[in-house]
Amino acid sequence: MSDTPQPPTTTRPPGVPEGMPGPREEGPVEAPEVVVDGETWVFTDPVESAIPTRRNPWPVVGAALVATAALLLLLAVALGLLAGGGDADDDVVAPDLTQVTSVAVGAEDGASECDPDPADTANLCLYPERDDRRRTDHEAELGTGVRIGGIEAAATGARTATNDAGEEVVVVDVDLRDLDAADHTYNLFDWHLLTTDGEVVEPFGVPPADAAELSSGELTRGETVSGTITFESRPGPFYVVYQPRLIEDGRGIWQVEAADG
Repeated sequence: MSDTPQPPTTTRPPGVPEGMPGPREEGPVEAPEVVVDGETWVFTDPVESAIPTRRNPWPVVGAALVATAALLLLLAVALGLLAGGGDADDDVVAPDLTQVTSVAVGAEDGASECDPDPADTANLCLYPERDDRRRTDHEAELGTGVRIGGIEAAATGARTATNDAGEEVVVVDVDLRDLDAADHTYNLFDWHLLTTDGEVVEPFGVPPADAAELSSGELTRGETVSGTITFESRPGPFYVVYQPRLIEDGRGIWQVEAADG
C-alpha cells in the first residue's frame, strides 16, 4: 500500500453534473484560514463560535423589578410601624365592654356605695347581682330620678292589683320631666320589667279600674307628666327599666318588690 495521501472520494448521485455541489466529502474537514496584514490566521473551532450569541435581557430586568418591589414593600411596613408607634399591640381588637358583670362605674375602689353626679346619673353601684349590666346603665333607688336624653325619669312605686278581668297585674308609678329647651316625646313602651331570671316583660297588662295609665305625648321644657304602667304579673323582686326607644344608650334601673294593692 502506498503512503501517498489519497484525495477524498466523492459519491455523486447519478444525473448530477460535474461542478454542481454534491454530498459532503468524506474525510477530515480542514480548518478555515484567513490572511490579515500578511499573517495567516487558522480557526480551529467552527466560525460560528466566534459570533457572540445575543442573550435575552428579560430575566435580568424581571429580577430587578422584583427586588425593587420588595424594597418598596419593606419601606411601607417600616413607615407604618413608625406612624403607629411601632407597638405590635396596636392590632389587638379592644374587648366589648358593653356587657360587664363586676365593674362599678363611678365607684371608688373598695367603696360599697356611690354618690352619683346629679348631672350624670349613670352608675352601676346599687345592684351588683343584676344580670345584663351595661356601662351606660343608670341604677337608682326607687323614687330617685335618672337623666337620659334630656328627660328626668323616675319609678316611684309598684303594687300588685286585680283588673276587671280578674287577672293579677303589676302596676308601676312613674314620673317624667323635660330638662332642656328641646321638646321630647314619651311613651309607655319606653318602660318594661326585667325579672331576676332575665325575662323582659312588656307593658301589655290590662290596667285596673283605678289606674291612671301613662299614654304618649310630648314634653316641653320644665313640663312634667305622671302615670301608671301595667304589666302582667311576675313574681318579685324585679327591676323596672326605662329605655327611650329613640335613645340607643342609657337605661334607668330601679329594683322593686311589688306590694299588694
